[in-house]
Order: sequence, then C-alpha cells, then structure tokens
Amino acid sequence: MMRGRIVIFRNDLRLFGRQSLFSYRALVSWLNPRDYVLMRVLEPAFQIIFFALLGDFAGRPTSYFVVGNAVRLASVSGIYGCATVMGSERRSGTLQAIIASATPAWQTFIARSTMQIVDGLAPVIIGFALGGLFFDVDFGQVNWFWLAAALLVTSAAMSALGTSIGALGLIGTDINMVMNFVYAVLMVLCGVNFPVNQLPGAVQVISQLLPLTHGLQAVRHIFDGSLADVPGLIAVEAGIGATYLVAGYTAFRVAEHKARVLGTLDLV
Repeated sequence: MMRGRIVIFRNDLRLFGRQSLFSYRALVSWLNPRDYVLMRVLEPAFQIIFFALLGDFAGRPTSYFVVGNAVRLASVSGIYGCATVMGSERRSGTLQAIIASATPAWQTFIARSTMQIVDGLAPVIIGFALGGLFFDVDFGQVNWFWLAAALLVTSAAMSALGTSIGALGLIGTDINMVMNFVYAVLMVLCGVNFPVNQLPGAVQVISQLLPLTHGLQAVRHIFDGSLADVPGLIAVEAGIGATYLVAGYTAFRVAEHKARVLGTLDLV
C-alpha cells in the first residue's frame, strides 16, 4: 500500500514538473532565445546600472541601490509572469477546458506559476554579478546558504502575490493596471532605494504587509554579515507569501463559483 502511494506521488510530482516547465517555456518565448536574453539579461542589467549610477550621483553607496534593485527584479517574474499565466488562458479561450478538466484548476495554475519562482532569481543573480564587477559590492561577509534561502522565499512570495493578482483578474478587474500599480508600490514602499523607516508612520505599516520588504531586509543583513535577525525575517516573508496565496485561492474559488452560478465558464 505504502509503495503504491509513493509511486502515485512520484508520478504526480513528475507531471507537476513537466506542466510547470512546458507552460513556462510557452510563456517566456523560449523558442526565441533573443527575447529571453532581452527580458532576463539586458533589461535587468540596464536597470541595475541606472539605479547604481543614480545613487552614486546622489553621493550614497552604490551597493545599497544595487542590492535593493537586484532583489526587486524578482518581482518582475513573480508579478507579471504569474498574473499573466491566468490572463493568457482567459484570452486564448482555454480557460473553459481547464475548469472542466478532472484536475483541479487551482492546481493547474500553481504548476504553471512554479517556474516563475526559479526564473525570478535570474535577474537577481545578474544584478549581484554586475554589482560585484562594476560597483564594488562586497560579498566577503555573505553567508551563501542564508542568501539562497532569503532569495528563494522572496521570489516565492512575489509569485504568490502575482498569482493572487491573476486570480483577482478572473473576477473582472483589469490586471494590467493592477500589476503596474503593485510593481510601483513595491519599489517605493519596500526599502529598495531608501530605508523603510524614512516613510511616514502609516505608510510603514503598509510596507510591513507587502512581500519583498522583509526579504530585502534579510538580504541586506546577510550582506552586512549580521545573521541574528535573518531567520525571523525570512519566516515573516514566507508567512506573507502564504497569506497572499490563500487570498488568491479564495478569489479564484469565488470566480469559479460565480461562473457556475451564471452558467458560463468564461469567468467574467
């Protein structure tokens, strides 16, 4: 009995992985490597260079801007990628087939969003590499285990936020506007280019509820060699990500229920 369950779990896990990989390749145009290089290499590199030079012009340490904006770039895949997964199904007319299939629709969308977590780390690594090569970012005190854990959890939290935005879009909200707004809010409120404690008190409360804030704080502590608060910050980031994932699941079930009550699978 136990052996049979293990085999079933292994097959389900393999299917989950293949579904994640193929949907990711379709979404980011892997059939055209030029587009992938543009989206995941050149654009992040120029963003890092821009903010690093801006910080240098302002007379502040460039490493602060490099680290902040490198980690922020994880939100590109997390927000835009995961939200687009659901929106593309709706636009292409395949959402009805997903809802009607035997596999739970939410499981399908989670599988299609999983690779965005890994892909979100690519521009972060590029940003750190540029920082080390051209902007004197010091990696001497970095604990690589905790850095990897902080980046992975932060990217996952960003993906959870993007998934919740995509689910919200199924109810009828214009997710393009929401995605752009959320992306701008994260840049301003999460300590990317200036400390969170410089924000007004009420705004600081909002920043504490957003993914990226605690993950970025953990990364900054890791670069400073101060690890005492890092596990707690990572745990808070994971909790915030899980909260957004639950919110997205709830929004999706509401949209699915609405579609069944109205007798349509368009989820409009």
